[in-house]
Amino acid sequence: MTRPGRDIWIYTLGYFLAYVPFSMLAKGVSKGLFSADGKGLDGPVLLPVSMIFSVAVMFTFWALNGWWRDAARARPFKLGPLLLPRPRRGTWLSGVCVAGISATTTLAFTFEGVSIVLALLLMRGGVLLMGPLVDGALRRGVRAEAWQAFTLTLAALLLSLSGATHHHIPGGCVVVLGVYLACYLTRLVLMTRLAKGPDPVENRRFLIEEQVVGNSLLVVGLVAMALLGIGGVGAALRQGFAGLWSDPGLVAALLAMGFCSAGTGMFGSLVFLDARENTFCIPVNRASSLLAGVVATFVMHAIFASGVPRRVEIVGTILVCGALIVAAAPSLTERRNPDGAPHS
Repeated sequence: MTRPGRDIWIYTLGYFLAYVPFSMLAKGVSKGLFSADGKGLDGPVLLPVSMIFSVAVMFTFWALNGWWRDAARARPFKLGPLLLPRPRRGTWLSGVCVAGISATTTLAFTFEGVSIVLALLLMRGGVLLMGPLVDGALRRGVRAEAWQAFTLTLAALLLSLSGATHHHIPGGCVVVLGVYLACYLTRLVLMTRLAKGPDPVENRRFLIEEQVVGNSLLVVGLVAMALLGIGGVGAALRQGFAGLWSDPGLVAALLAMGFCSAGTGMFGSLVFLDARENTFCIPVNRASSLLAGVVATFVMHAIFASGVPRRVEIVGTILVCGALIVAAAPSLTERRNPDGAPHS
């Protein structure tokens, strides 16, 4: 197996640079910082404009750099003059998970009393715990350092939850986080089985197939729920599709969210798809997004005089970063066998 290159660090930087403004915009829009009337928006109202623009940005990027053509050649599907990639069964299921992750990531930042850093600790820490578990289940090898990182991350999660006891975590937020983590676990298993190899073209093929499915389902689902008028969610989505265009500042913020969401989706996925084991790739991805959340919170404090992370959240962040260092250090320093497996 070819030793993995340095592209993962480029993708990690891109993920960080996209996640800082994305989390700022999501929280700012939910608090009314970009609305002409100063009113915040409920979670579902944010989704139509930001998510549909995110899909448009992704598809444009793939078409311009040739990734779409490469993915379509593997299992082509012709629709008139168009050559489309044909997803496999595994990428279909992974795409369903992508739709769930995209929607819940945006919604998690919009709940009152749940800060950016707390949301990131719960989401990113939960996914970090999956790294050694997925590697172990698929027999990729789990080292002692991974279990040390597991313990540190669990401590950070418990600490973050204890610090939020006086900030009631809404039941809706608990549901959103549960869906997010279930989708991520399923996606990581499928990704590890079908991709994460030394061939970047094959890895990008997996990415495009799952994203085509996931984003198509997300857009169709949003439109269907808005048209069918399913409870308050349907009304909120209709407002998101048709009721925001008179506020240019708000629309601009939502479009910027969509652009940044596309960046987080693409760069974050490419970090996961690196050929290294999950106990390396997941910590690198989680560290980038967690630190982005801390930076975003301090930037919002400087610009909008919003709150800063509480002490317990800072300590939790330090613990998670320690877990990332413990998990990632062996992969950075350990020599590998020719087949890519670490020396015992």
